Amino acid sequence: MNYTDHHFKLWSTAGFFIAESLGVGFVQAENSTLPYWQDVQTVSVNCEKPRTAFMTYANKEQALTERYENSPYYQLLNGKWKFYFTESHQTLPKDITSPHTDVSGWHDITVPGNWEVQGFGTAIYT
Repeated sequence: MNYTDHHFKLWSTAGFFIAESLGVGFVQAENSTLPYWQDVQTVSVNCEKPRTAFMTYANKEQALTERYENSPYYQLLNGKWKFYFTESHQTLPKDITSPHTDVSGWHDITVPGNWEVQGFGTAIYT
């Protein structure tokens, strides 16, 4: 099992500079006069640069097992989650992000999973 952390944002075409500072960008032919989206020699756009995966452990013995689950800092997010589905962000409850929101009327979904397959929204991929 590999742990990867994908935290970056692209804001617009100008966002390339923000993304580049976070280690993502694009690879384009050097002598191209075309925009990268039209250049057939462009081999990747907005891809993360390769990096290693890592986990912090409490001691050497845990680290030598090479199992993330043995770290006290590892938390598996699989399981049942409360789920609120709406067709539009405009119909979300105003306190949806509050830790005190009453979720007793919300549905349960299985994570990992696909909420469309679990009965919410329209399944695009089947």
